[in-house]
Amino acid sequence: MKRFVWSFAVLLAAALISSCSPAEPADPADGSTPAAEQTAAPENAASENAAPLEEDAFDVPASMDEVRQRTIEYFNAMSAVKWIAPETMDYTASSKWTTHLVYEKGQTYYGIPYTSSRHPAASLEEFQSYLNADGLYTGPTDFKNLVGGDCGSMRRAWAYSGALCGYGMQYADFEMFPKESLRRGLPVVTEKVGEYDDSAFTHDTATYDSIMTVNGEETMYEAMALLKACDLIGSRFQLNGIIAQHVRMLVEDASVVRLGNGKIAPSKSYITYSEQTSYVRTIDGKKTTWKLNVKETFQQLFKDGYVPMTIASLKNETVTPPDMTASGFSKPENFASSPVLKGTVKCNYNILTLTAEITDAQGNVVSSFVGYPYALTAILSDYPLSTPVRDLPAGTYRFKAVAAIGFGEKTVAEFDFTK
Repeated sequence: MKRFVWSFAVLLAAALISSCSPAEPADPADGSTPAAEQTAAPENAASENAAPLEEDAFDVPASMDEVRQRTIEYFNAMSAVKWIAPETMDYTASSKWTTHLVYEKGQTYYGIPYTSSRHPAASLEEFQSYLNADGLYTGPTDFKNLVGGDCGSMRRAWAYSGALCGYGMQYADFEMFPKESLRRGLPVVTEKVGEYDDSAFTHDTATYDSIMTVNGEETMYEAMALLKACDLIGSRFQLNGIIAQHVRMLVEDASVVRLGNGKIAPSKSYITYSEQTSYVRTIDGKKTTWKLNVKETFQQLFKDGYVPMTIASLKNETVTPPDMTASGFSKPENFASSPVLKGTVKCNYNILTLTAEITDAQGNVVSSFVGYPYALTAILSDYPLSTPVRDLPAGTYRFKAVAAIGFGEKTVAEFDFTK
């Protein structure tokens, strides 16, 4: 079974955005407010118990270090995809943090476009499905439905690589700051890195005031020193009368320099991060909202209120094996008479795509769908077939459904039926 993966080597060789070092100061327009809640998918009402599916050749990383590496590769691939704007897409009035965001008609851009309104944000494969043979973007262009993502793009990279295990990837599943997840009653998926006190964190307070000044420089520098590749840093700050938020993903372990007395030298110690931002720059001649491999000193991070964090499942010592189950499918003899597709797929890793095909006796595809659940549970009835079964002519058909996670794909149902 093929891996659910794109050719990173081809993408990156063709369109990799070079590093930008030293980093420019954090741009106010880079912030984004917490996303609106998503409605969780309902549970399938099927009474039969889910059972493990037959073995499949999932390409499971050998170590957590490999998980971290795959995360970075996927993040880079999202930043490298090449596309052409079909019209002038001006989002300068769409939010308080997109005041510089304009894509010009006919111009080539690199990296999935920025939008903080589409929930869930798009994976690389979903975005590519909206590109024609010439690379022209063919999807919706209004800010709310633009196929893209925001500074939380590492959610898709974590989900793809397996860094997120046992947790959903959407904005409704968790907030980037642990205290914000608690405030909203969500699972606490992220954790502090280091021993700093975040008890003064509030939704409407900048992190510089609620964390940096509360803990002091030395405590925060020691926490930053523990950061590893694929961890994150986040800042909440004042922007145009609101508290905005921006997050960045580390792509290397922190580089730490200590003085003779053992204390950290904050102007010489630094992290290397990548991020998606909310306005277009030109980097090495390429227009993009993405910045890769940026170096930032501990001293500047403290000043800008960037707090060190990680996700809980990244702290696992070994990679958890995938556990995908499927249940509730209609029996072949009842399939043609069922008003909707039935079936529920569950996995301990996020299901990135769910596809189904119906082929006729000659092997021609007569109906299909492609869905992007971005969740631990996928329900077939959420995705209508291109041609309903009731509209197919009488005959013998084969139904096949496939679910994909970052480690690969699995056939979750396959059978013949007669109409």
